Amino acid sequence: MKRNVMASVLSLLMLLSLCCGCQGKNSDAPDSSRIPYFDEIFTLSEDRPVVLADVAVQKVYPQVFADEYGDEAYLIAKCSIQKAFFVSTQCPNRAILSTAGNSFLLWLKVNGLQEEYYPELQELLQRADSFIVYAEDEPSWFGRYGLDEEMARTLEQDGFNCRVVEDQMVFPPSLYINDIYMWSLIPIIDGKVDGTVVERAVEESHYAEMVYEIDQEDSPRIYNGDTIEEVYQFLEEYVKEHTK
Repeated sequence: MKRNVMASVLSLLMLLSLCCGCQGKNSDAPDSSRIPYFDEIFTLSEDRPVVLADVAVQKVYPQVFADEYGDEAYLIAKCSIQKAFFVSTQCPNRAILSTAGNSFLLWLKVNGLQEEYYPELQELLQRADSFIVYAEDEPSWFGRYGLDEEMARTLEQDGFNCRVVEDQMVFPPSLYINDIYMWSLIPIIDGKVDGTVVERAVEESHYAEMVYEIDQEDSPRIYNGDTIEEVYQFLEEYVKEHTK
Protein backbone atom coordinates (compact mmCIF):
# COMPACT_ATOMS: atom_id res chain seq x y z
CA MET A 1 0.00 0.00 0.00
CA LYS A 2 2.78 2.43 0.95
CA ARG A 3 4.58 1.64 -2.30
CA ASN A 4 1.45 2.44 -4.32
CA VAL A 5 1.01 5.76 -2.52
CA MET A 6 4.64 6.73 -3.12
CA ALA A 7 4.34 5.77 -6.77
CA SER A 8 1.23 7.93 -7.12
CA VAL A 9 2.98 10.88 -5.49
CA LEU A 10 6.01 10.51 -7.75
CA SER A 11 3.76 10.29 -10.83
CA LEU A 12 1.93 13.45 -9.79
CA LEU A 13 5.21 15.31 -9.24
CA MET A 14 6.49 14.24 -12.66
CA LEU A 15 3.23 15.36 -14.29
CA LEU A 16 3.40 18.75 -12.60
CA SER A 17 7.03 19.14 -13.64
CA LEU A 18 6.17 18.36 -17.26
CA CYS A 19 3.25 20.76 -17.26
CA CYS A 20 5.37 23.60 -15.87
CA GLY A 21 8.16 22.89 -18.30
CA CYS A 22 5.82 22.97 -21.28
CA GLN A 23 4.43 26.41 -20.53
CA GLY A 24 6.28 28.99 -22.62
CA LYS A 25 6.08 32.58 -21.55
CA ASN A 26 3.42 33.39 -24.15
CA SER A 27 1.12 30.58 -23.02
CA ASP A 28 0.62 31.92 -19.51
CA ALA A 29 -2.87 33.19 -18.77
CA PRO A 30 -3.09 36.94 -18.28
CA ASP A 31 -3.05 38.04 -14.65
CA SER A 32 -2.98 41.31 -12.78
CA SER A 33 0.60 40.87 -11.61
CA ARG A 34 2.18 41.56 -15.00
CA ILE A 35 1.53 43.21 -18.34
CA PRO A 36 -0.07 40.67 -20.72
CA TYR A 37 1.80 39.60 -23.81
CA PHE A 38 0.60 40.81 -27.20
CA ASP A 39 -0.72 37.40 -28.22
CA GLU A 40 -2.84 37.16 -25.08
CA ILE A 41 -4.76 40.24 -26.15
CA PHE A 42 -4.79 39.99 -29.95
CA THR A 43 -5.75 36.33 -30.30
CA LEU A 44 -6.18 35.19 -33.89
CA SER A 45 -9.10 32.90 -33.19
CA GLU A 46 -11.07 31.00 -35.83
CA ASP A 47 -13.77 30.47 -33.19
CA ARG A 48 -14.77 34.16 -33.13
CA PRO A 49 -15.47 36.65 -35.95
CA VAL A 50 -12.36 38.73 -35.25
CA VAL A 51 -10.56 41.10 -37.61
CA LEU A 52 -7.07 42.58 -37.28
CA ALA A 53 -6.62 45.34 -39.83
CA ASP A 54 -5.36 48.80 -40.65
CA VAL A 55 -8.36 51.02 -41.40
CA ALA A 56 -8.82 54.63 -42.51
CA VAL A 57 -11.71 56.75 -41.28
CA GLN A 58 -13.76 58.40 -44.03
CA LYS A 59 -16.46 60.03 -41.91
CA VAL A 60 -17.24 60.36 -38.21
CA TYR A 61 -20.92 60.62 -37.32
CA PRO A 62 -21.41 63.44 -34.80
CA GLN A 63 -23.96 61.90 -32.46
CA VAL A 64 -23.29 59.41 -29.69
CA PHE A 65 -25.26 56.23 -30.30
CA ALA A 66 -26.63 54.97 -26.98
CA ASP A 67 -29.39 52.71 -25.71
CA GLU A 68 -32.34 54.17 -23.83
CA TYR A 69 -30.90 53.15 -20.47
CA GLY A 70 -27.44 54.60 -21.05
CA ASP A 71 -25.80 51.23 -20.44
CA GLU A 72 -24.08 51.17 -23.81
CA ALA A 73 -22.78 54.03 -25.93
CA TYR A 74 -20.87 54.04 -29.20
CA LEU A 75 -19.09 56.40 -31.54
CA ILE A 76 -19.60 55.39 -35.16
CA ALA A 77 -17.42 56.07 -38.18
CA LYS A 78 -17.45 55.07 -41.81
CA CYS A 79 -14.11 53.41 -42.53
CA SER A 80 -12.30 51.62 -45.31
CA ILE A 81 -9.91 48.71 -45.17
CA GLN A 82 -6.30 49.73 -45.80
CA LYS A 83 -4.83 46.31 -45.13
CA ALA A 84 -6.38 43.23 -43.54
CA PHE A 85 -3.83 41.22 -41.59
CA PHE A 86 -6.28 38.61 -40.30
CA VAL A 87 -9.97 37.98 -40.93
CA SER A 88 -11.46 34.94 -39.20
CA THR A 89 -13.39 32.37 -41.21
CA GLN A 90 -16.25 33.03 -38.77
CA CYS A 91 -16.70 36.59 -40.07
CA PRO A 92 -20.00 36.89 -41.98
CA ASN A 93 -18.42 39.61 -44.16
CA ARG A 94 -15.05 37.93 -44.60
CA ALA A 95 -14.74 38.57 -48.35
CA ILE A 96 -15.58 42.26 -47.97
CA LEU A 97 -13.33 42.87 -44.97
CA SER A 98 -10.40 41.04 -46.56
CA THR A 99 -10.26 43.43 -49.50
CA ALA A 100 -8.52 46.82 -49.37
CA GLY A 101 -10.75 49.76 -50.22
CA ASN A 102 -14.02 48.23 -49.01
CA SER A 103 -16.07 50.28 -46.56
CA PHE A 104 -17.75 49.34 -43.30
CA LEU A 105 -19.07 50.88 -40.07
CA LEU A 106 -16.77 51.01 -37.06
CA TRP A 107 -18.53 50.94 -33.68
CA LEU A 108 -16.34 52.17 -30.83
CA LYS A 109 -17.82 51.44 -27.41
CA VAL A 110 -17.22 54.39 -25.09
CA ASN A 111 -19.49 53.86 -22.10
CA GLY A 112 -17.32 53.79 -19.02
CA LEU A 113 -15.34 56.75 -20.30
CA GLN A 114 -16.15 60.27 -19.12
CA GLU A 115 -18.43 61.95 -21.64
CA GLU A 116 -16.07 64.93 -21.88
CA TYR A 117 -13.69 62.65 -23.81
CA TYR A 118 -16.24 61.69 -26.47
CA PRO A 119 -15.52 64.80 -28.63
CA GLU A 120 -11.77 64.26 -28.22
CA LEU A 121 -12.09 60.69 -29.42
CA GLN A 122 -14.25 61.81 -32.34
CA GLU A 123 -11.60 64.38 -33.23
CA LEU A 124 -8.95 61.66 -33.01
CA LEU A 125 -10.95 59.46 -35.38
CA GLN A 126 -11.00 62.31 -37.89
CA ARG A 127 -7.38 63.36 -37.42
CA ALA A 128 -5.42 60.11 -37.45
CA ASP A 129 -3.95 58.71 -40.66
CA SER A 130 -5.42 55.33 -39.85
CA PHE A 131 -5.95 52.87 -37.00
CA ILE A 132 -4.86 49.35 -36.26
CA VAL A 133 -8.09 47.75 -35.07
CA TYR A 134 -8.85 44.44 -33.41
CA ALA A 135 -12.61 44.10 -33.68
CA GLU A 136 -15.51 41.70 -34.15
CA ASP A 137 -17.64 41.44 -37.27
CA GLU A 138 -21.27 41.41 -36.09
CA PRO A 139 -24.56 42.71 -37.48
CA SER A 140 -25.97 45.89 -35.94
CA TRP A 141 -29.30 45.93 -34.13
CA PHE A 142 -31.70 48.05 -36.14
CA GLY A 143 -33.91 50.18 -33.94
CA ARG A 144 -31.38 50.33 -31.10
CA TYR A 145 -28.59 52.79 -30.24
CA GLY A 146 -30.11 55.37 -32.57
CA LEU A 147 -29.73 53.14 -35.62
CA ASP A 148 -33.09 53.97 -37.16
CA GLU A 149 -34.68 54.88 -40.48
CA GLU A 150 -33.21 58.36 -40.41
CA MET A 151 -29.72 57.02 -39.78
CA ALA A 152 -30.21 54.44 -42.52
CA ARG A 153 -31.02 57.26 -44.96
CA THR A 154 -27.83 59.04 -43.88
CA LEU A 155 -25.83 55.87 -44.50
CA GLU A 156 -27.45 55.50 -47.91
CA GLN A 157 -26.38 59.07 -48.74
CA ASP A 158 -22.85 58.10 -47.72
CA GLY A 159 -22.77 55.32 -50.28
CA PHE A 160 -23.97 52.33 -48.26
CA ASN A 161 -26.75 50.07 -49.49
CA CYS A 162 -28.36 49.24 -46.14
CA ARG A 163 -29.99 45.85 -45.73
CA VAL A 164 -32.03 44.89 -42.66
CA VAL A 165 -33.04 41.31 -41.89
CA GLU A 166 -35.12 40.49 -38.80
CA ASP A 167 -34.17 43.68 -36.92
CA GLN A 168 -30.50 43.28 -37.76
CA MET A 169 -28.65 45.46 -40.23
CA VAL A 170 -26.56 42.88 -42.04
CA PHE A 171 -25.14 45.40 -44.50
CA PRO A 172 -23.02 47.47 -44.38
CA PRO A 173 -20.64 45.33 -42.32
CA SER A 174 -20.12 46.49 -38.74
CA LEU A 175 -16.91 46.04 -36.78
CA TYR A 176 -17.26 46.41 -33.02
CA ILE A 177 -14.51 47.52 -30.64
CA ASN A 178 -15.88 46.73 -27.20
CA ASP A 179 -12.74 47.08 -25.08
CA ILE A 180 -10.86 50.27 -25.89
CA TYR A 181 -8.68 49.78 -22.80
CA MET A 182 -7.25 46.63 -24.45
CA TRP A 183 -5.64 48.72 -27.21
CA SER A 184 -8.12 47.46 -29.80
CA LEU A 185 -7.82 50.89 -31.44
CA ILE A 186 -4.20 51.93 -32.08
CA PRO A 187 -3.90 55.35 -33.78
CA ILE A 188 -1.37 56.06 -36.50
CA ILE A 189 -0.66 59.81 -36.64
CA ASP A 190 1.89 61.37 -39.00
CA GLY A 191 3.07 57.91 -39.93
CA LYS A 192 3.72 56.74 -36.35
CA VAL A 193 1.89 55.05 -33.48
CA ASP A 194 0.52 57.63 -31.05
CA GLY A 195 -1.72 56.24 -28.34
CA THR A 196 -1.61 59.17 -25.95
CA VAL A 197 -5.22 60.35 -26.44
CA VAL A 198 -6.68 56.88 -25.91
CA GLU A 199 -4.49 56.24 -22.90
CA ARG A 200 -5.39 59.55 -21.26
CA ALA A 201 -9.13 59.12 -21.87
CA VAL A 202 -9.09 55.68 -20.26
CA GLU A 203 -6.87 56.53 -17.31
CA GLU A 204 -8.49 59.85 -16.41
CA SER A 205 -11.96 58.31 -16.62
CA HIS A 206 -10.88 55.75 -14.02
CA TYR A 207 -12.64 53.24 -16.24
CA ALA A 208 -9.82 50.75 -16.29
CA GLU A 209 -6.07 50.60 -16.68
CA MET A 210 -4.71 50.04 -20.16
CA VAL A 211 -4.09 46.32 -20.47
CA TYR A 212 -0.51 46.76 -21.55
CA GLU A 213 1.83 49.72 -21.45
CA ILE A 214 2.33 50.91 -24.99
CA ASP A 215 5.61 52.57 -23.94
CA GLN A 216 7.11 49.57 -22.15
CA GLU A 217 9.50 47.54 -24.28
CA ASP A 218 9.45 44.22 -22.45
CA SER A 219 8.47 41.81 -25.22
CA PRO A 220 7.45 41.87 -28.89
CA ARG A 221 4.53 44.27 -29.21
CA ILE A 222 3.54 47.58 -30.80
CA TYR A 223 5.02 50.68 -29.16
CA ASN A 224 4.42 54.41 -29.25
CA GLY A 225 6.64 55.89 -31.95
CA ASP A 226 6.71 52.82 -34.19
CA THR A 227 6.46 53.76 -37.84
CA ILE A 228 3.65 52.37 -39.97
CA GLU A 229 6.26 50.32 -41.84
CA GLU A 230 7.47 48.78 -38.57
CA VAL A 231 3.87 48.06 -37.52
CA TYR A 232 3.10 46.36 -40.82
CA GLN A 233 6.24 44.24 -40.60
CA PHE A 234 5.49 43.27 -37.01
CA LEU A 235 1.85 42.35 -37.71
CA GLU A 236 2.66 40.38 -40.85
CA GLU A 237 5.22 38.33 -38.93
CA TYR A 238 2.86 38.02 -35.95
CA VAL A 239 0.00 36.68 -38.10
CA LYS A 240 2.32 34.30 -39.93
CA GLU A 241 3.63 32.94 -36.62
CA HIS A 242 0.21 32.55 -34.99
CA THR A 243 -1.73 31.05 -37.89
CA LYS A 244 0.58 28.15 -38.71
